Amino acid sequence: MSVQANITVLQDFDGFKTDVVEVVSRKIQSTGRGYKTKYFISYKGKRADVFYLNKKVYDGITSGNCISLKSGF
Repeated sequence: MSVQANITVLQDFDGFKTDVVEVVSRKIQSTGRGYKTKYFISYKGKRADVFYLNKKVYDGITSGNCISLKSGF
């Protein structure tokens, strides 16, 4: 199953600080079933895992679906 969504691309997200690189619109794809379901997108030809940020916790970053790029991605 795949769903079109806006994804916020973060650079080196460590839970406390990060830089927003860009917001992209991609189809989110899933693997697995039930509690083992994982979501991912294709970003610049590579697979990146999608996670959800809650605005109540991370006030400085746009809440919603995000991916985190490591240095050198």
